[in-house]
Amino acid sequence: MTEPSDTSGLIGSAQRALRILDLVGSAGDGITAKAVARRAGYNLSTTYHLLNTLVHEGYLIRLGHGRGFGLGYKVGSLYQRLCAELDVGQELQDELHHLHRRAEAAAYYTVFRETDIVVAAVADSPQWPRATPLDFGFHEAAHATAFGKVLLASMPKRKRRDYLAGAGMPRLTARTTVRAPDLDAELEHVDHAGVALEIEEFHRKWRACRRRCWTRRTA
Repeated sequence: MTEPSDTSGLIGSAQRALRILDLVGSAGDGITAKAVARRAGYNLSTTYHLLNTLVHEGYLIRLGHGRGFGLGYKVGSLYQRLCAELDVGQELQDELHHLHRRAEAAAYYTVFRETDIVVAAVADSPQWPRATPLDFGFHEAAHATAFGKVLLASMPKRKRRDYLAGAGMPRLTARTTVRAPDLDAELEHVDHAGVALEIEEFHRKWRACRRRCWTRRTA
């Protein structure tokens, strides 16, 4: 039985395997074991063991002609199941892309998932790209994003206080709202208007932007 790596109860070998999976996914098809070891900071023998285990389990594949490794097909099935959990179907994706083209800006679909406010889908293009790191699965800084504010505004006040107590309200830029009374006042306006305004609250380089956001609750 594998022992926890420290007193927190985390399993070191599992963390290393997930780190390898993330590195291969970020690199794209064709990263070699030596490159993975170098980027992860692991010795080559450990890296080969982790890569071979992930290949055996279907999360990575070994590419032909010595090209290295790539993501395996089991990752795709996990993504599909997660999309189903978040209620992201083809009809919704088509609508999101239509909104993106009309607004000439990245469009985000965000849902409640238990205690998280999470980005479940994004529609963008090279001409109108999404902002980094706002991508599928992003679940932070709801107080500093337009779509986050819309969902916060729809919460009962007690539930919202509990959420923000756990998530926090870190100052990300000089414009970020970090006082609960100030955010409550803004969210009351958002709830009535149906529009959230965000001006460089999440990222200083973002140009001022206004979004109309719509939400769907998921179980």
